[in-house]
Amino acid sequence: MKTDLARLSESKGRIPYASFTGRDLLSSNSPVPEFVLSPWLHEGQNVMIYADTGVGKTWFAMTLAWVIAGGGEVGQWQTNKPRRVLYIDGEMPKSNLEARLKILAEGYRDIIDPKVAGENILFVPRLAQLGDQERAKGDAKGKPLPWVDLASDKGREQLAKPVVNGLDDL
Repeated sequence: MKTDLARLSESKGRIPYASFTGRDLLSSNSPVPEFVLSPWLHEGQNVMIYADTGVGKTWFAMTLAWVIAGGGEVGQWQTNKPRRVLYIDGEMPKSNLEARLKILAEGYRDIIDPKVAGENILFVPRLAQLGDQERAKGDAKGKPLPWVDLASDKGREQLAKPVVNGLDDL
C-alpha cells in the first residue's frame, strides 16, 4: 500500500494545476509580489469579505478600493502608489454606490485626489446592468434575468470581456 506522500510524489506533473511539494517550496526563492495595500494585500491575491448583513462590508470594500485607486492609506494600511481598481458589486443599485462614493471622496479629500482615484476605479454594479423596467420584465418566460455566474469559467469570461475592454479607457 502506497503512502499519501508516495501518491503525491507520483501525481506531480499530472495534476492539472501547478503543484509543489514542501521540499520544492523550501528550496525555492520566488520573488515576493509587491504590496497593493501594506502590510497584508499583495498583487495577485484574492480577498473574501464575510460578515453578517448590515455590518459595513460595502463601506469597508469601497474604502479599500478608494484608497488603493488614489494611493492613500486607511488606518495603518498604506498603498505606495495609485492603482487601477475593478469593483464588482452584486447587491447595490448605482445610486447607493454613487452616494457612498461621494461620502468617501469628501472624507478623504485631504489625503486622496478624487480626480486620480476617480480615474483609477471602475465600478460594475449588478443592479445597473438593466433598467428597472427591463429587470422587472425578465426573460421571455418572465423569469428574472440572471447575473453573470462568477463561479463558472463562462461567467467570468462573459463579464471579463467587456470589463477588460473598458479598462483601456481608464
